[in-house]
Amino acid sequence: MSPWLSRVPLQGLLLAASTLLPLAASAANETVRVWLTTTSGSTLAKKLNAEANKAFGPETGSATAIDVNEGVTYQTLDGFGGALTDSSAWLIFNSPQRTAIMNDLFSVTAGAGQSAIRLPMGASDFARSNYTYDDTCCDLNDFSVGHDTAYILPLLKQARAINPEVKIFALPWSAPAWMKFNNSLTGGGYLRNDLYGTYANYFVRFVQAYQTNGVPIHALSLQNEPHNANGGYATMQMESNDQSIFAAQHLRPALNAAGFNGVKVLAWDHNWHDGTGPAGYPHEVMAYNGGQAQSAVAGVAYH
Repeated sequence: MSPWLSRVPLQGLLLAASTLLPLAASAANETVRVWLTTTSGSTLAKKLNAEANKAFGPETGSATAIDVNEGVTYQTLDGFGGALTDSSAWLIFNSPQRTAIMNDLFSVTAGAGQSAIRLPMGASDFARSNYTYDDTCCDLNDFSVGHDTAYILPLLKQARAINPEVKIFALPWSAPAWMKFNNSLTGGGYLRNDLYGTYANYFVRFVQAYQTNGVPIHALSLQNEPHNANGGYATMQMESNDQSIFAAQHLRPALNAAGFNGVKVLAWDHNWHDGTGPAGYPHEVMAYNGGQAQSAVAGVAYH
């Protein structure tokens, strides 16, 4: 499991503060535990590093006051969690400490209580081999999630048994090679225009197969890192207009027709910055062709 949403310490501080702020005087000298994750370039400088405890100071009246009102809510959180890749699933499934690891990750009472899993649909940069759910051209007659039944689906079912609140966020690193102009899983390459409908049905088949195996899908991202064309592992490129067309004209209608109206569709799914500045891609997806994707896309994913 690799870290996905790493700002949990802030949540911990806010939760602690929400119970203490109404009695500001008694909060002085109360301590909270802090874990910190920081970045340095393209790597993590600290990974859930235990920091020194922080103590609340006395109220002075000169500092900015942050009032947490538990009676007022705004947007909701679907959960906190990490990515379950092919390689991490294989390692956990085959570990003699599997039960302990899964409880440490997902138990609300005895572990971290993680409630969100980012799941690659097929091979990713952390996969034991390159694969998709239908590697044979030129239809979906050979579609199968058989690869996942060996160790990925059992772990997902175990996670949901430990914590029924676990939600699965699935996304592909690449379409099957035969659906792409470059006819390869690696090196980026674009989805063939004449196969947008077929690829939408590929997503639907995936959601149906997982539902049949007892693992409902909460949300689908259209593409992992759509500007990444790495030649060393599965990647595919999608421009913002591609995502708008695919989501609005193909994927959302296909999901709805199959009875999966509640499955969310997310755009972008990469960094806040794209190249030298903030990514304009998410706005472009929503604005393209008169905003056609606004009714099809539930939001934007960052990681």
